[in-house]
Parts: sequence; C-alpha cells; structure tokens
Amino acid sequence: MSPEALRSSIGGMIGGICFLVVGVLMVKTGNPGLIHSYHIAHIPSEKIPLVARLVGLGIALTGAGLVLAGIIAFASQIPLSASAAFILPLIIIFAGLGVSLLTIVVFTFRPWS
Repeated sequence: MSPEALRSSIGGMIGGICFLVVGVLMVKTGNPGLIHSYHIAHIPSEKIPLVARLVGLGIALTGAGLVLAGIIAFASQIPLSASAAFILPLIIIFAGLGVSLLTIVVFTFRPWS
C-alpha cells in the first residue's frame, strides 16, 4: 500500500469517526451545542431538540460516509480521490450535509410562512 493511500484511508476513517460520534451524541441528547446561536434564536424553543437531533443525524450520516470511504480506500489500497468506488460514500456524505443544512434552513427561516 502506498503511503498516500494509507494516509488517505486512515484520515478518512478518523475524521469519519469524529463526525459519527458527535452526530450520534446530538441525536441521542438533542443538545444544540454545535448549532450557531443565530439559528437557535430563530427556532421556536419547543423545536430545538428536534432540530438538534436532525442536524446530528446529518452529521452522523456524513461521518458514516467518511468511514466507509476510508474502509474502501484501505481495502482497495487506493487514495480516496482515485476511484469510482467512492460514489456510494460520496452520496452518503452529501445526503448527511443536505439533511443538516436543510434542517437549519427550514427551521430558521421557515420558508413556508
């Protein structure tokens, strides 16, 4: 395994595990500690735990995608940016980012009102 592939796979897995742990903790506790105070001020107080859980779900999905990308890179011994095998992890990563960002936009700016 080349040093670049090893660095890439380990970096992806470590970063993914960090995101996964933070996301799971947010889902479990409903703690909005990572959400900017501007957004918290514009979200109805009874909805804050729900928003924190949804943002946490998005963060956990992003972390799961990063871990999966790291595992694929390690198993196939190629750098993270070099193969079509990373399409599924990228879909998971972008789905997680989408869940988090859409949750913030919908609950902060309430486009339906």
